Amino acid sequence: MKEKLFSWLNRSLDPNTAIGVTTYADTVNAVCLKKQSDRWMVHSSHSVNVSEQTDYTAAIVACTNEVSTDICAVNLVIPHYFYQIVQMDKPNLSDEEIIQSLPWTTKDLVDIAPENIVADFIDYPITLTMQSSKMNVLLR
Repeated sequence: MKEKLFSWLNRSLDPNTAIGVTTYADTVNAVCLKKQSDRWMVHSSHSVNVSEQTDYTAAIVACTNEVSTDICAVNLVIPHYFYQIVQMDKPNLSDEEIIQSLPWTTKDLVDIAPENIVADFIDYPITLTMQSSKMNVLLR
């Protein structure tokens, strides 16, 4: 029974299909690319008008479902006014602990209430000697 319920977890991503989703002030657009003969070709596209900010999730789901039902990589591009980036010293914690602490360690740096913060971080690939380790924190 368990295998049937969660069989989709064992499905791997289709390396020959990719979806790109872009969000704008009043629309969400999606395009599905399929690899044919070592070239990426546009397979399908779809656009949904958005009238309220709360409609974005439904519009993204509608667009991705319309362009492809394949299990594949999805790339999402969001406008700069939907997120904030701050730079800060990287604490000496595991990645999981850092992510859990970000809403509270960044609350004074952004204009989002801590309980509404969704955050992740990106390490700098190179740290100079005599410099503390830095990270960029992306918040929404």
